[in-house]
Parts: sequence; structure tokens; C-alpha cells
Amino acid sequence: MLMTLHRSELGTFFPCREDGKAHYIGAGAGAGFNINVAWNTQYDTEAKNTGLGSNEYRYSCETLLFPIAREFAPDLILISCGFDSAIHDPLGESLLCPLAYYYMTR
Repeated sequence: MLMTLHRSELGTFFPCREDGKAHYIGAGAGAGFNINVAWNTQYDTEAKNTGLGSNEYRYSCETLLFPIAREFAPDLILISCGFDSAIHDPLGESLLCPLAYYYMTR
């Protein structure tokens, strides 16, 4: 199973691929085992960020991803955190604080 949280901007934000869109659920034997929380944000030119931050990530984890993970009950969990969603990162232009990374990975 693959679960992701990321900016999508209707597929125009890196990596701009079909498998990163919210509707993509996997293919072939993996169909139904892919969950994308793919946000389409509004970039605030004054604040120079998307407004996407810790509250949105926590809500998505609590209401969607963590319950599904508990039910799936995997034997092994691998975590890959891109830090372009971190506050002050110029690539992702989001507001995820360091404690949010801790929360999601513990």
C-alpha cells in the first residue's frame, strides 16, 4: 500500500504525473492500494505560501490515512518524507512545522 500527502495543483505541480493525482488508486495487481491526498491549493502571493500546513496534514492523517493503515495492519512501514512541504522551503511553499513531521512518523 502507498499513501501520500502532497501538493498537486490539478497535476501541474512536480512531478506532474497521473499517479500523483487524487483519483489514482493504483494499477494492475496494485489497484486499490494507492491513496493520494493531493491538494489543489491557492498560492497567496502576499504571504508567499500556499497556506497548506500542519493542520491540513494532521486532519488528513487522523481522518483518512491512520485509520486505513490500522485496518490494513502492515508488517512493515517505510516512511519517506520530502521536506519541500516544510515551512520556509521555497519549492513547496507550504507551512509544515517540524513537529508535524514528528507526529506523522511516530
